[in-house]
Amino acid sequence: MTDTLLSEIIKYIRSHTALQAWFAEILTVFVLFTGGRFALAVWLRAEAVPGRPWWSSWLYAYDNLRAYADDALIAGLLFAIVFEGGFMFLARKRIALSRVEGHEAGLQEGEVRGREAGLQEGEVKGREAGLQEGEVKGREAGRAEAEAEYAAKIREMQERIRELEGRNGKPDA
Repeated sequence: MTDTLLSEIIKYIRSHTALQAWFAEILTVFVLFTGGRFALAVWLRAEAVPGRPWWSSWLYAYDNLRAYADDALIAGLLFAIVFEGGFMFLARKRIALSRVEGHEAGLQEGEVRGREAGLQEGEVKGREAGLQEGEVKGREAGRAEAEAEYAAKIREMQERIRELEGRNGKPDA
């Protein structure tokens, strides 16, 4: 049970953090700081005691290597925490900005699409209104034309009636 729990914890940490990057940073800083501190101790010890044999400064530095490694490990941890924390902070800021920019871009795109749809809808409504207006005008013109035609037919029939009455010899009324 402990093994499965531990493996699940490790899987969770690996999937939710940049654990490998942290280890690489810590290891890099550890190696650089330990090696640098070791070389510095050899160089400073050789300068401080000129009469000693050359290997004594190496032996002194080697004896203190554990202390150098402890310091380097602490420095590596701090380095990784500060830098990875900063990277994660900046990444979150960038993600938030990307969301805002994406939202704004989506709004602008939606606005453009809305304008285009509005223009198309306006054209369609304008055409429909024009057709309806033309239909109404056509009806009115047709009605006026029909009334004029009816009036002309009525006049024609009245003239025909007068003509027929005149033939029959009946007086006009």
